[in-house]
Order: sequence, then structure tokens, then C-alpha cells
Amino acid sequence: MNDDPRIGPLRDWLLGEGARLRFLERLLAAFGARLGAAGLPIDRASLHARILHPQFMGARLVWVPGEDQAAIYLAGHDLFTDPVFQRSPVRLVFEGADGLRQRLEWSGDDDEFPILTELRAAGFTDYVAMPLPLSTGQRLAATWATRRPGGFATDELLVLDALAPVLAMAAEVRLVRRLARTLATTYLGERTGEWVLEGRIRRGDLERIEAVVWFLDMRDFTALAERLDPDRLIDRLNRFFEAFGAPIAAHGGEILKFIGDAMLAVFTGPADEPCRALAAARAGFANLDALNAALLGEGQPAIDCGLALHRGSLSYGNIGTATRLDFTVIGPAVNEAARLQRVGRDLGAPLILSASFAGACGAPTRSLGHHSVAGLERPIEVFAPA
Repeated sequence: MNDDPRIGPLRDWLLGEGARLRFLERLLAAFGARLGAAGLPIDRASLHARILHPQFMGARLVWVPGEDQAAIYLAGHDLFTDPVFQRSPVRLVFEGADGLRQRLEWSGDDDEFPILTELRAAGFTDYVAMPLPLSTGQRLAATWATRRPGGFATDELLVLDALAPVLAMAAEVRLVRRLARTLATTYLGERTGEWVLEGRIRRGDLERIEAVVWFLDMRDFTALAERLDPDRLIDRLNRFFEAFGAPIAAHGGEILKFIGDAMLAVFTGPADEPCRALAAARAGFANLDALNAALLGEGQPAIDCGLALHRGSLSYGNIGTATRLDFTVIGPAVNEAARLQRVGRDLGAPLILSASFAGACGAPTRSLGHHSVAGLERPIEVFAPA
């Protein structure tokens, strides 16, 4: 048992004051500063983790003294085939090594790991990489480096080793929290994901709101599905959704769900949501023009689509069974938006606006006349941007 008097206060800090630090990048910075105050010569610290994210596989946090939070670097899904990672001590730790130490003062210029050459050139004298075991059986990797002549003393390395399980537990809590947020926002959307994480998970939890409903549909999808192989079809859908999804996010909207080849989104308060929705629509169609040019250049047919924008009241929340819920919007406004899109298809209009939307957006519009809409008793007037 290691009875070094520095261990107890540092462990207590991780479990006490440090536990109140919400983000891992701040925890690593504060812990590094605490180690320095306890006399450990930490001039660089890093944490390395596998993560679940649609775009990234790994995260690296790097802290140096004087910074109040660690810098974060994200790695894509090619991480484990990346030549830089392959020649990293962290790879060995991830693959099961108990740790690695390299006294940089004593080595030449023929390091197996390029990071060590870089650190030596920056004046570092010692480097240690160690595993941080997680409850899942996986592990994080932590590295510590110093510029002090002679490097780390043995007792200092024993302190770091004794604190590793507590640091692992503290890091895991924050990684799980971030994972939950990533999954919630990826599959539910930014606002909806936050609602779920705040505890709005009971069936029937609903909020009535005024919002702009966006209903986008790719036309002639069924015919294309019969001609294209599945991989090309999915690629086409992803590129189509990306063309409109990026402007939705940029203008404060939220994609609620993808329904086959259709996209349902909402724009909620403040009161300028019609203006933001229309700006997102225009940007989306501009992106679609560029996408279609690329598709034609690839020998593929261009994409035709229809978008309806409608403003009205809807209910926003949880519906479903006792054990399987969907966080969505329901109400007449949603149904009317979907039906308006079909009117636009019949008129050959790519972008169609309801009367309530046209009256609220403040932009010039032109009437496309009165038309019958399924489910409504009387014909309604529809509009398009002027």
C-alpha cells in the first residue's frame, strides 16, 4: 500500500471539489494544476478516449500549465488505421500494455514514436503513458511529461499510479454524460435531446407551441429505388438531407425525424421563425442546385423535391407505448404541412407556403390560388415566394 501523504488530498479533491467540474477538459486542467501544487513536475498531461459519435472515433485532451482547460482534438473513424496513431504509445496502452516510460534525456533521435521526438525537441525530459481502466472493461490512456532535469522520481510515478483508478472513475462519469448528450442530440435533435436529458421522458409529457413546420420530400423516390442499388440510394438520400439539414441548423431550426425520403423539422420562437425557415429553405435549394450539378457530373439523375412551410399550433413531446417512446410533434399543423407539400407537387412548385406562414414571414409572396387539400372541408389559398 502506498502511504505517500500526497495521495490522500489529491484523491479527496477528485472525489470532492473535482466532482463538481462538469467537463472533462476542465477536470484535467484543474487536476494537473493540483498535481503541480503538490510538487509533481507536470508540464504536459493528456487523456485519450474512444468515443461514440457519428463523425469521430477518438478524443485527445492535452493540458499544459497555465491553461484553465485542456485542448480537445477529435479523430475520425479511420483512427486505428491512421499511421500517426499506429506509431503512438497510446496505441500500445489501448491494446493492453501496462504502461510505457521513456526518459527523453537519455534517448537518441531514433525513437519508435514520433511524439517522443517532438517532446524532446520541446525540452521535455521524461514521458509516461498509463492505462485508466473503466467499468466496461475498456480503458482510457493518460500521459504525463516533464521538463525537469532528471525526469520523474520513482515516488512521483507511484503517486500517479495510485491516483489512476480515481481519475479513471472521474473521467468515465464525464464521458458517459457526454455520450448521452451526443446520442440524444444525434437521434433526437439539439432541443429535444436536451429535454430528454433534463428528465422529460414520461409518456404524455407534451408542450403546446406555436412553430413553423417544415416538411420536405424527395420526389420520384420509389422509381429511383427500383433502379439504384441500395448503397447508391442511401448515398443519394444522405447527400440530399445534408443539403437541407445544414441550413436548418444554421438558422436555428431542428430536424425532428427522417421519414423514408422525407424530412420533418420545426422552427420555434423567437417570433422571427418564419424568416429563419424561409432563409434556410432558400439556402437548401441553393445547396441542392450544387448537388444536382455534381450528380449530373457523376452520370446520375438530378434530385427533384418539394418543401412546404406552414405555421400553426402543435404539441411537442412523448407519445408511444409504455416502453417505447417517440419524441415528436403532433397536431393539425403537421398533417397540413405534409398535405401542402403534395399540393406543391401537383402544381410543380418546389417551395410552397401556407397562408399563415406567408402572412407571418414578411417576405414578398405570390398566390398560387385556392386548392383542395385532403382532410380540409374548404379549398385553401397557397403561396410561393415572389
